[in-house]
Amino acid sequence: MIEWLYLFFSDEGIFLYWDAINMFLNQSKLDILSAYSILFDSSIDFSTTYLNALQPDELKTAFRKKALATHPDRSTTLGLAESELQVRFQEVSKAYEVLKFYVTKKKEKPLANPVNRAGVRKAENFARKKNCERKWKEDHFFQGKLPDRRLKIGQFLYYSKIISWQTLIDAIVWQKKQRPLFGQIAKDWGYLTSEDVVRIISQKSYQDRFGDYALRNGYLTSFQQMAIAGRQRICQPLIGSHFIRKGIVTEFQLKTLSEQVQSHNMKYWNLRDQR
Repeated sequence: MIEWLYLFFSDEGIFLYWDAINMFLNQSKLDILSAYSILFDSSIDFSTTYLNALQPDELKTAFRKKALATHPDRSTTLGLAESELQVRFQEVSKAYEVLKFYVTKKKEKPLANPVNRAGVRKAENFARKKNCERKWKEDHFFQGKLPDRRLKIGQFLYYSKIISWQTLIDAIVWQKKQRPLFGQIAKDWGYLTSEDVVRIISQKSYQDRFGDYALRNGYLTSFQQMAIAGRQRICQPLIGSHFIRKGIVTEFQLKTLSEQVQSHNMKYWNLRDQR
């Protein structure tokens, strides 16, 4: 299986449950999913099917709606601090940039000769095949045995064939949305000013994590970055609550599964200690 890039966010471990995703998701894809969740109604049961069907006009409409709801000029009307709205507005703008780039690239079709109908049909058939393969991957249930290593609860459910690949991704995106913004915590703790937060958001690339950029450019110390990340971990809900909320497992079942995870992980560590 493809090894995915390290992502920083998560369940019982800090942005470390992105370990759970090291194998599943690359940074840019997660940013695209995150951007989608920022601009569109979070009550929608997210699937990459929605993302693949996203049209430019629909994206613009969603952006205008969110921009109006978060514009700093409306701070008095909304009863929110202008500095807080500045942060939200910048996040919305960044999300729009990410999705606009994605939609533009998605529309590009590598057809050498559009007039050649046979070539067009061949390309369309190929695209349909790829879409089927993509859907299979999204809805895929793992086939095989549990890996001989420590697992997080989300990973354990996937490898135990209880949830699909898509369900795991949905849970991780949901969890990321629930935790407080890195920049907001930094501002609340006096590490950054509102101007710093806005500057970082506007200058960093969408692949860059806020904390990494702030540390690299001297806005934060290593200790401050770790402290903020720890605060995010404490404040975010456990990923298991998503599975309960969705009716995938009950509280009792989740407790039993958590005990099974602990048993599995103890076995892994015991085996490692004997080597």
